[in-house]
Amino acid sequence: MPLETLLLSANYVSGAPLSSSNTYSEQSFASLGLARGTYTYNLSSGDKLVPQVGAVAAPTPVPGLGAW
Repeated sequence: MPLETLLLSANYVSGAPLSSSNTYSEQSFASLGLARGTYTYNLSSGDKLVPQVGAVAAPTPVPGLGAW
């Protein structure tokens, strides 16, 4: 299987959000070959995959739009 392969469940609907996290004990981003940041991959389906490596800021409410 090529390194660029992303496996999804058979019932995944294109465009639906994906969310996941992993914890690796006693490892750093450098030891895993990762750099902090946000990356964007354009998939052949037209969807985008945007993984975020490292801490992600919590969403900030926008005045006038109500509660989350």
